[in-house]
Amino acid sequence: MFQGGFQTYILTQPNTESALVEAEMSTIIDEILKENPSLAEQIPGRLEPVVRNVEDIHFDNDFPWVTEGSGNITYIYTFSSIAILIILIASINYTNLATARSAKRSKEVGLRKSLGSERLQLIYQFMMESFVMVLFAFIIGLVLVLVFLPQFNSLAGTAIRYSSLLSGSLLFGIVGLFLLVGFMSGTYPAFFLSRFNTIDTLKGKFKFSKGSNIIRRLLVGFQFSIAIILLISTVVAVKQMDMMQSSKLNQAGDQILSIRHGGTADYNKYASFKNLLQQDPDLQNVTFGNHLPRLDFFGPLSTPYRFPEVNDEEYQWNTFNVDFDFINTYGLEVVAGRQFESGNVSDSLMIILNETACQALGKSPQEIIGTAMSYPQVNGYFNYNYDSLQTGQVMGVVKDFPYQSAYQAIEPLVISPRPHFVDRIIYIKLPEGKFQEKIAKIEDVWEQVYPGVGLDYWFVNDEFERMYTLEKRVASLSTNFAGLAIFITCVGLFGLASFVAEQKTKEIGIRKALGARNSQILLLLLQLFLKVLLFSSSIAVPSAYFLSDWWLQNFVYQTALSWFLFVGSVAAIVLLTLLTVSFESLKASMSNPVKSLRYE
Repeated sequence: MFQGGFQTYILTQPNTESALVEAEMSTIIDEILKENPSLAEQIPGRLEPVVRNVEDIHFDNDFPWVTEGSGNITYIYTFSSIAILIILIASINYTNLATARSAKRSKEVGLRKSLGSERLQLIYQFMMESFVMVLFAFIIGLVLVLVFLPQFNSLAGTAIRYSSLLSGSLLFGIVGLFLLVGFMSGTYPAFFLSRFNTIDTLKGKFKFSKGSNIIRRLLVGFQFSIAIILLISTVVAVKQMDMMQSSKLNQAGDQILSIRHGGTADYNKYASFKNLLQQDPDLQNVTFGNHLPRLDFFGPLSTPYRFPEVNDEEYQWNTFNVDFDFINTYGLEVVAGRQFESGNVSDSLMIILNETACQALGKSPQEIIGTAMSYPQVNGYFNYNYDSLQTGQVMGVVKDFPYQSAYQAIEPLVISPRPHFVDRIIYIKLPEGKFQEKIAKIEDVWEQVYPGVGLDYWFVNDEFERMYTLEKRVASLSTNFAGLAIFITCVGLFGLASFVAEQKTKEIGIRKALGARNSQILLLLLQLFLKVLLFSSSIAVPSAYFLSDWWLQNFVYQTALSWFLFVGSVAAIVLLTLLTVSFESLKASMSNPVKSLRYE
């Protein structure tokens, strides 16, 4: 690809270095421009070839390659990390629950040791139990993959086939993951259970050490931290998507119909087409302009402007070539001067700027009104005829509005009432509730004015959907992955709550016998989880803030990271925790103290 130019494909010999290709192409470009001076004058700056392997284009965001659906390798790393975190959460659940039920297996361990079992034999037994459990989980997981693969393809915009699951690399990865999860889940319980003292366990004197309780709490805290980080990150991603979708161009985008007007459609017939449509009182807002919003791979709109009353500089600014009704149709806000008036021929020599253009000129919107301007006749992309200058004045200033993606800052913009020679789209604002009726009317008028010319139309918000396809998929996937991680965490908390309630059965009986109320017992059982959650929040919230801020740096226009977002996310995790552990805790607090004291 050439910067600011076109894209082509070259077949090279194997192992050819891209730097050599770039150097050779630069030499060829210089020779061509040297032989064609007139061509060189039409090209601003220097043509720089950019060489990429076709396989690398999908994840190359350095240049606007003329391809749709380009990916971002950062998201691959992000979702891979989330998948690893979910596996860690599941492994922590197994580790916690396996060690939690170790009290019931302590006599088994003591009996086996008394009959001559070596510690390595016990470690082997418990590791095998872990691998068997993981094997069953993998079988269930693979079945679920087969069942939900079509839904995943729809959500992620992929086309993964069932046959892809049988590829050698994927099977190797599955086996490797199975061994890793089995080893990771079973190692600590195996070593923990196998070190029990034979005599103490046979006498029923087994009790958890302080160290094992601390490790279990740390693991639970790690789960909480992951859940909070994923929840906050997901909320930020969804808010960012909502903000990008609420731009000025898209606010009425579901009502504005776009019609491609190029090729065999005669521009001289546009006025007739517009007049026939405006005979319908519901179709008064009809305009002409460039293709909006501007997707990253669209052609340039730049035109060189001079404002001799301001300074001697030349400004290479984007230009919207429209007709007089553009501002009304899109509902743009005029902050100074006025907009174009239909039937006012002198307005064809005027231009309207956005606020950013005024700032670039060092003038306020009110000061710039009436300022003279000039620009060369535009014969094509970067083909300017300075011998034929177009002159006029600044007639108005509109409030800044994003006409590109949120990854790009709003640049100085000129709105000129002279349609583009190639980039021509008709925009029609439809009344709510009458879309099908009015589209049918438009089709009839089109066939009448442009017989034999195909009608290609879409809604403006469809273009925004295309512009942010990747980001919307990321937000959807993040929401589902965060929900899965939180669900797995809650399952582990429920099992751990059952264990804690069981371990404190005798303590609960004594406290109730001494007059403790059910609410006090409930608070006693809940405070363990709430303390761990508070500690986790102190780590997770700052981590989530920095991760979210890092991700938002990709966008010029960012959603706000308010304190309510973080407090609300932590509150949601607190509520889920209370709902998860309260059942077992409440059941234990309401138990009969007589039965509790007879527990042992």
